[in-house]
Amino acid sequence: MQPFPKFCLALLLGDFPLQTSSVLEGKAKGSRAYLLHGGIHFLVLLLSIAAFSGRDWLGSLWFWIAAAVYIGLHLGIDRAYQGLVRIKKLPDSTSLFLID
Repeated sequence: MQPFPKFCLALLLGDFPLQTSSVLEGKAKGSRAYLLHGGIHFLVLLLSIAAFSGRDWLGSLWFWIAAAVYIGLHLGIDRAYQGLVRIKKLPDSTSLFLID
């Protein structure tokens, strides 16, 4: 299995079933929820790589660079999105996913 599907799996799992309503609300407030969200993505990515590629991939420099870029870009995009929602340039569609 190529690396791209594993990163996509981590993205889908980390953003939808594993992102709680408190994390979504925390990100809207600009709190430490971004660190928690990044940690969840990192953990899911580690498990995805270990399960589908073997643990030897986790020791490669390429993996750690790709993981840092993936998480940095993802959190940057999330932060930019929240900024656009805050200044009313985009509607906040994340409220559709809040679970009470």
